[in-house]
Amino acid sequence: MLPVHQHQHFGEKSEAVFTSIDSSVTTKDVESMSILPSTPCLISSGDGSFMISIDKKIINEEVKSFEAGFFMMFAAYFTLNIEYAEMACVTLEFIQRCFLSMNPDKGSKASKRKKSAMNQKVLTLLNKLNYFEMVF
Repeated sequence: MLPVHQHQHFGEKSEAVFTSIDSSVTTKDVESMSILPSTPCLISSGDGSFMISIDKKIINEEVKSFEAGFFMMFAAYFTLNIEYAEMACVTLEFIQRCFLSMNPDKGSKASKRKKSAMNQKVLTLLNKLNYFEMVF
């Protein structure tokens, strides 16, 4: 579960991207709880199935795998032109650049307050990973 580990590395909250619920909880129950962020979120329902929420509403409750759900959640940011969740923007940018190889010359789905093309924390970690690959 690398994304969760990266949250720890960047000091961000994983709940902005991924949350878990009990398998007995219904979609209506999840929406009535105040656990869902307004940004896209992957929800594990404890029985091996997943749901996707956007704007605090479940939009897909029959996602069969973590991988499929993660890509659906991530794609929602781009297809719906949503900025990354503030509480997880560094982690999401790292995943975008490192694992999905989406490296625009400028800009990011992170909030517009940044001036550089890439978050400094993301750049530092990517440089460390590149160095590690060269050495080993």
